Amino acid sequence: MPLILLLLTVLVAIVSWLGSVYDWGLCSLLDAEGLRWMLTHVLDNFRMSPWAEVVMGLCTLSILVESGLLQVFMPRFWQRSRRSLKKMRALQITAVCLAFFVLCLLYFLLSPSSPLLSAFGRFSQSPLYFASYSLTMIVLSLLSIIYGYTSGRFLSFADVVQALVYLPASVADYFVTLFMASQFLACFHYMLAAPQPTLGQLLTDEVVQEGVLPISLEIALMIILYGIPLLTSVLRIYVKR
Repeated sequence: MPLILLLLTVLVAIVSWLGSVYDWGLCSLLDAEGLRWMLTHVLDNFRMSPWAEVVMGLCTLSILVESGLLQVFMPRFWQRSRRSLKKMRALQITAVCLAFFVLCLLYFLLSPSSPLLSAFGRFSQSPLYFASYSLTMIVLSLLSIIYGYTSGRFLSFADVVQALVYLPASVADYFVTLFMASQFLACFHYMLAAPQPTLGQLLTDEVVQEGVLPISLEIALMIILYGIPLLTSVLRIYVKR
């Protein structure tokens, strides 16, 4: 996959040069300005990728699996093991903690003076709205830690750290794909002189008004270049197990 993305990036550069020569309305990546842009925007291009969301999601999925909590709700994907009394108690404690988290969320959602709502007291465009993904990942991770400790799966904080990094470390090669995909997407948008939105901006009105590319195409590109390789890498790890 990285090699394919590298070749696609080279192809975009060639097409952009031809487009500038034959006046197709494209910005060349091979003229002086284009070369300067490519050289100085390598890290910026990578930051435009959803690498932070990917790392956080991988860590959360990893600890969900390693703690044994995900197996409780999806037993058919793992070898079935007999639920001991200790595991049942651990599940009950985790359920109580989940209820507590839900009550806290309802308080911040329904309280008119909530600091996490917008200035108009709405969830839309509020701090809670923008933090919904990270908050969900944090809560799932905390529940996994609670279940792991109470069930005896985790004996020390080192076990928690190992559970968090197992999956990200196992799919380290995916981040090469992520890097190459980010460079390809950035060069593609530069060629079309189109602003490149981040994953978090795709649902905002600003992107719809200013983006040259249709939002459906932007989402499709992210799914193909970021999502499918990630899903393939994760499935490869757990199928082997």
